[in-house]
Amino acid sequence: MKDIPSVSIVMNCFNGETYLKQAIDSVIKQTYEDWELIFWDNLSTDNSSVIVKSYQDHRIKYFKSEKHTLLGEARNLAMNNAKADWVAFLDVDDIWLENKLERQIELIRSDKNDIGFLYGRCEVIYSDDSKRNHNFKEGQILPSGNIFDELLLENFIPFVSAVANKKKFCSLGGFDNKLRHSTDYYMFLRLAEKYP
Repeated sequence: MKDIPSVSIVMNCFNGETYLKQAIDSVIKQTYEDWELIFWDNLSTDNSSVIVKSYQDHRIKYFKSEKHTLLGEARNLAMNNAKADWVAFLDVDDIWLENKLERQIELIRSDKNDIGFLYGRCEVIYSDDSKRNHNFKEGQILPSGNIFDELLLENFIPFVSAVANKKKFCSLGGFDNKLRHSTDYYMFLRLAEKYP
């Protein structure tokens, strides 16, 4: 593997031990192997650090925040450590299908439109058995290209599915450090305003 991976995966964590192993395992199982995982511990008090440090994979990089911050700032701090040109996002209670990165990297390499980010569908999985899992936007054609106007009406982009061009993303200021909610929606709107 070369020194600089082609994709950095940002995983922010604050007391996320419940599903953390499943989330990390879904990264390890990726058919596309040229990645690094930037694990940002936002001063967890549970066993999150023990879980992530139990992995002996050199691609997993553990960072601990000096102070607890809002999620937008934590994500920016994590991204400061990302080396790749493209950044993917995986929260501690999410998992990826094994070929997720492979398929997205193929699209990035074949694209000629100077895209800012790409996304796809996700399945919403409930821990409560009384609710039925469902696929986000199942059966619908997902908007692509210049999607800003559509995105203004609804955030149809699952954060777990997104891969963003790091340089373009950072040039727009990154995540908003002051927002308490919807930091991902804010990011997608900023990118979609300028890039397909």
